[in-house]
Amino acid sequence: LVSTTSVTLITVVIFLVISKDLEWLSNLSYMDLQSARLAVFGELAFISIVVLSGIFNLIISYSKNLRIFFDNETDSLKAVAVGDFSSHVTVSTNDEFGVMGWYTNRMINELSSKIEEIKKTQDATIHSLASLAEIRDMETGLHIIRTRLYVKALAEKLSTHPDYRDTLTPETVELMHKSAQLHDIGKVGIPDAVLLKPARLTPEEFDIMKRHPVLGGDALGEAEKELGESSFLHLAREIAYNHHEKWDGSGYPKGLKDNDIPLSGRLMALADVYDALVFKRVYKPAIPHEETKKIIINDRGKHFDPQVVDAFLELEDEFIDIANEYKEEQA
Repeated sequence: LVSTTSVTLITVVIFLVISKDLEWLSNLSYMDLQSARLAVFGELAFISIVVLSGIFNLIISYSKNLRIFFDNETDSLKAVAVGDFSSHVTVSTNDEFGVMGWYTNRMINELSSKIEEIKKTQDATIHSLASLAEIRDMETGLHIIRTRLYVKALAEKLSTHPDYRDTLTPETVELMHKSAQLHDIGKVGIPDAVLLKPARLTPEEFDIMKRHPVLGGDALGEAEKELGESSFLHLAREIAYNHHEKWDGSGYPKGLKDNDIPLSGRLMALADVYDALVFKRVYKPAIPHEETKKIIINDRGKHFDPQVVDAFLELEDEFIDIANEYKEEQA
């Protein structure tokens, strides 16, 4: 609008000056032409200065608007690159840049819609896979719900710790919460005679049961290869492989110790054991929370990461609430 107004005003000024000079020259005698020539040249010089100033002003104004547009466009694309789809380009004109901004916003909206669709598909896939373990072992259903909530609580607590502030971002915590559902997916490959045995397992049967972390981790690893790099599948595979590893290296399947055990596996280890202790199983009665807490404290630095145990002790009321909300009928 400013550019159009400036061009119009300059055109009007030039037209008026030329009209005035033509009228003036038509009434001059021959003797006055010399001085008139000088006057006209002076006016032309003035007009040239006005025109050049107007053109210069238009260039500056256009450059500023162009810079504002591209800065806006760049900021929006940078936000999209890091997963923020709330940023959009301001569209205030119908020119080429307005069209470019409109299509940029359309692209952002479509990307946001596709990402949301992928997330829903991911959640449905996780739920379907977790349901496989639940179908094989009816005790597993509520166990899956409780343990993922324990893991989320522990991860959120540790995310405030300086050692984990950069690692446990809100996005990672949420992925860990979802992936925790698949920690026992490998039980699908355990024979019913072992998985559903209504008594304590023999050493030989326990060796068979100990295969489930590898079965689950390998299956998720194959899926990760097919789908390419995926933070969700990576975390799910970590949890499946490592939730029976112990801080002192006496766990399975690889006997990892200390920080060689991925954090996701260390969180799942405590969540899994806590839930197995406080709820009744075919081979043991339920153990009260206070006694379970003593067992976990006693295993601090042995079975469990000391920092994870410390987080658990700060969250024990939340653990109790989760256990009560999703209590099993037989408990």
